[in-house]
Amino acid sequence: MKHVILGSLLAISSPIIAEEKAVKVMAYPAESPEWVKLKTAASRYVKAFNDKDAAAVAALFVKNGEILLHEDVKIAGHDAIEQHYSRVFDSSYGAKVALEATSVRFVTPRLVVEEGSVHYITADDEVSTHLYMVILSLQDDGEWRIVQSRNREVTDQVAYDKLSDIEWLIGDWVASTGDNGKFTMKFRWEPSGAWLIGRGRYSSPDTEPVTMTVRIGWNSAVNKIISWTFDSEGGFSKAVWTEGTDKWVMKAHGVNGGGQSTSSTQSIELIDTEAVLWNFTSRVIGDDMQDDRAIKLVKTPPQPFLTPKSK
Repeated sequence: MKHVILGSLLAISSPIIAEEKAVKVMAYPAESPEWVKLKTAASRYVKAFNDKDAAAVAALFVKNGEILLHEDVKIAGHDAIEQHYSRVFDSSYGAKVALEATSVRFVTPRLVVEEGSVHYITADDEVSTHLYMVILSLQDDGEWRIVQSRNREVTDQVAYDKLSDIEWLIGDWVASTGDNGKFTMKFRWEPSGAWLIGRGRYSSPDTEPVTMTVRIGWNSAVNKIISWTFDSEGGFSKAVWTEGTDKWVMKAHGVNGGGQSTSSTQSIELIDTEAVLWNFTSRVIGDDMQDDRAIKLVKTPPQPFLTPKSK
């Protein structure tokens, strides 16, 4: 029944801890009224679930809200959702939940897409993790309610646990580089929880944009985090990550779009919860040494659209 329970869980806009179970705390900027409302909705869900109140859980959805348990299994409407949770609670005595968000995106002032992790805690203190995505809509009464929720089971718990050490990378980052250049990077969990996926873009007034994709995983054979990077100019590289003091160090080797071998030592240093310093040293292209480089990436928080019309 565990997969049914976890398939029903509501996502949140900031971490809510169920009982006193430790869950990673995500940092957010100063709270706006909309952040407070989103967090209040999440708190109500945690309380309703842990109180085994199926009617209260259903009331957090819009009238025609739906839960996607699987690709071909959907529960829609307040009555169906309440009945579903009643069955869940009857079969899960003593179970608790804890939630944490890793990505929150305001699509419009009244529509939010959230992604994160949900931790299911049994009466025997066993914890399992699923990744969720939820869509919430701001209603006319000023409350945020769920339009749709769905989740995927973490298929490799070991990889998920190891990659959780760099989960602070998740989010949207931006840096200014060179002459009016701009570099953006977005990191997300891959739905299985076994990988982190990054998508980057460099642009400047004088050059064509260059895009890249980064896949970060866990290599159990060497007990190291590893990553692969591919760019739109045909270049690619592989890096092995090692945790250092207040930073992660990556030894990277690859080939650029022109067929020349490349290598570098990179490091990502967490300045605070909102900024990282990404250093590139010992850079070699072909047989030529390159200058060291460093960029400061700043996290761009998903602030609500608090214009006078939307307050």
